[in-house]
Amino acid sequence: MENMKNMETEAVVRGTETSCHKITVNTRSGKISIGLPSDGQQKEESRSWAVSLLRKSKELIDEGKLELRQGSYFKFTKDCPADFKFTGAIILSTISAAEGEDYRLFPVYKEELGFIERLDGFRFISMLRYLKEEELNILNPNRYNIILDEEDRRRCR
Repeated sequence: MENMKNMETEAVVRGTETSCHKITVNTRSGKISIGLPSDGQQKEESRSWAVSLLRKSKELIDEGKLELRQGSYFKFTKDCPADFKFTGAIILSTISAAEGEDYRLFPVYKEELGFIERLDGFRFISMLRYLKEEELNILNPNRYNIILDEEDRRRCR
């Protein structure tokens, strides 16, 4: 795949089954990744979009327009595939004892991006506790929207 050049891919294994496929790109400041379902459910269009999202974040980081740190965010300049309703992404840190600190992209909905812009990324990050682990770690165009809270999860905790 042409747009996978200079990107690392790996299967992330939890327990006895593979839970996601991680795509990682190196920037001048460090590594950033995104997790995709490993069961083949991800459409090629969605996978290509995830790769282009990583490329765009790398470009912004390398140009000094985006800091590679937890809480940094950016708006998308191109539309997502039709089944995605994300309008931006925020950077989250992940700690790996073997590799030090790495980062991952977490796409956000319009309402979530508005919250981040009005308040800040760290207040939004504190709300991520309402997500299930797979919603947080694996790209899913149908994940729970924290701000709309249609499932009333915030009241339950």
